[in-house]
Amino acid sequence: MQETTGETGTTTETGAGRWSGVADAYAASFATLCHGGVPGLLDAAAAQLGELAGRSVLDVGSGTGAVAAEVARRGALVTAVDPDPDLLALSAAAFDGPVVLGGLPRLPFADASYDVVVAGFVINQVGDPRAGVRELARVASRVVAATIWPSGPRPSALLLDEVLRRGGAQAAPGERLPAELDFDRSVDGLGGLLVEAGLVDVAARELRFPWRITPAALWTGVAGGVGVVGRTYLAQSADGRARVRAAYDAVVGEQLAEQVREGGSGDELVLDEVAVVAAGRHP
Repeated sequence: MQETTGETGTTTETGAGRWSGVADAYAASFATLCHGGVPGLLDAAAAQLGELAGRSVLDVGSGTGAVAAEVARRGALVTAVDPDPDLLALSAAAFDGPVVLGGLPRLPFADASYDVVVAGFVINQVGDPRAGVRELARVASRVVAATIWPSGPRPSALLLDEVLRRGGAQAAPGERLPAELDFDRSVDGLGGLLVEAGLVDVAARELRFPWRITPAALWTGVAGGVGVVGRTYLAQSADGRARVRAAYDAVVGEQLAEQVREGGSGDELVLDEVAVVAAGRHP
């Protein structure tokens, strides 16, 4: 499945239409979820090289520019590429370096153009994941690193699924990959894609990190049409949207109350998330 209810990420050519007009809402909400995977993504790439400083790095599906900004902070020379003009503008504002309009499965770069190619939560969203990883490997001269959201329940997805269930929302049309194109959204599955693309010394593992977000910021993403949950919300009638909003307030209120009972925050949601990272190098 391309996306779960709560799944979001950066963008690709295949998924670019989903992101049109939602850049600001995404930046205020679900982008902060994706930011949690940035250190692990870059650490995995660096582990294949020793360090990133001084290397040329391409950030594919750059979104808000969080990955590119961190790459630059680590002393590498980074280029950002994204197929959505609004998100590319956010990338341009996030770091001092070149930005290019484009995306998978056809990146506008020659073979082996960059030492390192990274893709944060992009492979989940392409129409042909294997072709997407092969394209990342084509442009990289040395290392490819990528993160995905794994299959199975994650706290944010469960929370938003419950909101839609209680709100009686009619699901927006889903998008499923043909079985022959899909892959196992797991540590072994992502690692296997890199191996199939000809990379060696592939290392894959889970990343775990807390996602902290205020209820208002998360609702910005839902109301702004981000991800499956946002598209489902916007597909409802006016009365249906009101029911979803009431359900959101109730479900989030229960989550905050539970956090307080456990000695945590009552002002922001704190959700323990899990992602998968894999990196490999050319022989």
